[in-house]
Amino acid sequence: MRVVRGLVGLAGVVIAVVGVLKVLDRGSATVIEALKWFVGGTLLHDAVLAPIVVLLGALAVPRVPTWARMPLVTGVIVLGTTSVAVFPMLTGFGAISDNPTLLDRNYAAGWWALAALTGLGMAAGCWWQRRTAAADGSSTVPGPATPAPADRPEPPVGRP
Repeated sequence: MRVVRGLVGLAGVVIAVVGVLKVLDRGSATVIEALKWFVGGTLLHDAVLAPIVVLLGALAVPRVPTWARMPLVTGVIVLGTTSVAVFPMLTGFGAISDNPTLLDRNYAAGWWALAALTGLGMAAGCWWQRRTAAADGSSTVPGPATPAPADRPEPPVGRP
């Protein structure tokens, strides 16, 4: 397994180096635009997407059954990240009127197809988690450890 990981890592480094060299060959204006894109994407993720996902998770996770938590959170992360990545295509940002080959597809339909597939994946994940929990004889999927009833301290007796 270490060899496979090493080879995959090496391939990633080689691809990254080739990409950087190709950007550098295009000139300083392209390098500056690429840096803006990478920094903007990182800032958008850290300042917008991550806090929204954390807030939604904090609000929604306690309100859904334990077996539905993992599939729902995974689906929100997939849709949120993908939506941020394809935002320029969805809004037409970067389209140039004299080049009709740029942004020449129905990206909204593609995003809706992804959202539908993600929804199906979330539903399948919920079904699987619930089925697994029922097969184990438990009502929930194992989550954070909670003490068993015998381990909990007894309430005081004789006090109102």
